Amino acid sequence: MSTIHKKIHPALFDVPIEAIGQVLADNVGWLDEVFGKAEVITHTLADGSRRVYPDWPLTGNEYEQLLPDDRRGGYAFFVLEEPVETGSNDKWHAPLSLIVWGDMTIASPDERNTEKVKEDVLRALRRVRMPGSAFIVDRIYERPESVFRGFDVREVDQRYMMQPYFALRVSGTIYIDEPCDY
Repeated sequence: MSTIHKKIHPALFDVPIEAIGQVLADNVGWLDEVFGKAEVITHTLADGSRRVYPDWPLTGNEYEQLLPDDRRGGYAFFVLEEPVETGSNDKWHAPLSLIVWGDMTIASPDERNTEKVKEDVLRALRRVRMPGSAFIVDRIYERPESVFRGFDVREVDQRYMMQPYFALRVSGTIYIDEPCDY
């Protein structure tokens, strides 16, 4: 059973994102941790340079960085991208990416098979039931520079970006029902 990290008071897009995360945690056996919507934060380093990382809020001003390393096994997190827009019928929508990273020797032990890993994730996503919300997938990326697009991965040890590891970015649009009569 995966550990799922949730917000204390989920609202708006957090609610369906956490529902998707719960289904992933329950149905993808090689995932050890599932995080909700990551915060995209620009960090200023000691030398004055700036780096953009996906982070999970802990307590106070503390964050856990969500780039690949040897501290965790397979994990997933979400990035809600801009813009968030409204359409007809009280639906809000925004680009959403599910980023997954793991060890291929665990996810597909008989052979390096990224298609098997994609299938595991897509089958889990088909099980998600979210009344009033939907996540419509329309793209999947597997090259590390595409998966971690928008984040600085210079400090990530390159061994975490190649065999036996893998990374996926499952992207699309998320929709929620929320009155738009402001």
